[in-house]
Amino acid sequence: MDNDQQGYGSYQGDGPFGGHQNGQGSGPFQGGYQENGYYRRDPDPKHDPHYMTMKDWLITWLLMLIPFANIVLPFVWAFGTPSEPKFQSRKTLFQAYLVIVLIIVVISIIIGVASGVTLLNYIGRTNTNFY
Repeated sequence: MDNDQQGYGSYQGDGPFGGHQNGQGSGPFQGGYQENGYYRRDPDPKHDPHYMTMKDWLITWLLMLIPFANIVLPFVWAFGTPSEPKFQSRKTLFQAYLVIVLIIVVISIIIGVASGVTLLNYIGRTNTNFY
């Protein structure tokens, strides 16, 4: 049985994956090209199950517009197990998102404490006897 009958398309050449593909079939290396003796694959969401589509990203960000869901969903997506391989990119994105949010919260707390201390010092030095 040759590669055409297995559904992998026909490959030619002597590269590590059989060289370049002539565009036939629907195998795991469809849409790629050979460069420096190594097979490179073009990122094509139509043929790769590991890419989220535009629709997936739009739904993700529309869900982030819902109050309270935008607090819970980043944790679900960052720490949950993706139901499909394509959602691994969303998991990684929201892990980075939570790190950035944590940094912003820490900086905000530092600024708030410093402002509070400054305000209390100012109030303590001000004469409040009005009579």
